[in-house]
Amino acid sequence: MNELSINELKQLLENKKSAFISGNGLSMNFDNSFCDIYSDLFKAHKKVIFQTEYDVKANKAFKNKLTTNYKSVLQHLRLIDERQLNLLFEDGILFGKSILENDALYEELKRKSYFNVLKFGLSQWDILKQIYDIGEKKGFSYVNIEHWSILIYFYAAITRIKPKYYEMPKSNSFVIAIDRGNKHPGRLIGNDQNNYLLEFVLFNGFFTYYRMLFSTAIFSDGKAIDVNKLNRKDDISIHSVRDFLNSFDELFTLNFDHIIEGITGRDVVHIHGSFVVDKKEYVYSQSFNLKYDNRNISFSDILIGDYYMAKGYLPEVNRLSVSQNPLNKQLISPYNKLANGLKESKIEVILIFGMSIENDYHLLRFLILIFHELEEKNPHLIYSYFSDKEKREFQERYYKLITFSDEVNEYAKNIKISFIKTQDILSEYFKE
Repeated sequence: MNELSINELKQLLENKKSAFISGNGLSMNFDNSFCDIYSDLFKAHKKVIFQTEYDVKANKAFKNKLTTNYKSVLQHLRLIDERQLNLLFEDGILFGKSILENDALYEELKRKSYFNVLKFGLSQWDILKQIYDIGEKKGFSYVNIEHWSILIYFYAAITRIKPKYYEMPKSNSFVIAIDRGNKHPGRLIGNDQNNYLLEFVLFNGFFTYYRMLFSTAIFSDGKAIDVNKLNRKDDISIHSVRDFLNSFDELFTLNFDHIIEGITGRDVVHIHGSFVVDKKEYVYSQSFNLKYDNRNISFSDILIGDYYMAKGYLPEVNRLSVSQNPLNKQLISPYNKLANGLKESKIEVILIFGMSIENDYHLLRFLILIFHELEEKNPHLIYSYFSDKEKREFQERYYKLITFSDEVNEYAKNIKISFIKTQDILSEYFKE
């Protein structure tokens, strides 16, 4: 693992087929709203109440369950004020604490296989600990917005095992919201452990509200689709950024916004979904929409939530649902979105910019597998890091992710890994 200079990066981009993959760290440079999603959360909540539409088109049982659960949560949260919305997430941290501090609960959940321990060591318990550790030290607004859904999973697991030694926190608004989101009693996809957990989380009205809330906050009054609304664009050399992005053969993003499209005018592959303008779409027979400036903004295919549900189960469930309902949008898996673009342009070098490894482990595993599948002889991954902590986390995590067959493991260990300071790229290309 070596450090790259800007000049070395330029030479690589001139001489190699390259791809750019961006995370939220890119968007943060263009507008303050993307720096702190929580700052406008109550504003987003009001929009969810008055300007969004959630529609389900499927069989009667499926529709009744999802709409009943979501309406129950909306009715429950409809009149809350900003203080109560903040308290909701503060209570989420307290709920997590009550679970973490109960050793007997941990042991039973572990014994009954409620922890899906990935090959590189991550489990739901680790995400729960991250929520509490960050929330306790810094406050709820520093918690990764994608982690909150893991609390719904733990609520489901606890209600499944019904432990006598643990009692749900009373008067905890996060717990109450999950309970309200499970108003419909019917079961649709089986009652074995895995199906119970999957249905409880994905069909819970609070999970639907959570997706609505944070998607609406990220949309940020149109800033996600209109670069002219971005409040820091005048401080950025748009021409220079455009030239930088256009030096890559393929453009990918983990973000839902259209900033890169707005700057380059090029097609961008949205790995985790995106905002779609003036179109109503159904994914898993559900349509998520925001009314904005007399237009319809669909975010039905956006994957937001914890690693397990949003990045693991949900993409596959969404894809399989296409065959069950002709209204459902034809979807390409995140893996194939990456593989198709990298294969088409015969990519050798990939720059990852503005991405924390914390919730996107799967991306690195995908890249390793795709490079191996394409038999790329000189694969090169470049990670742009903002802080030494980010660099260390990448270094520590990368080799832990290598848990494939012996052949793929050997290949992965020989992929060239380089680092470059994000500040160097910003100074060279972004500063006006």
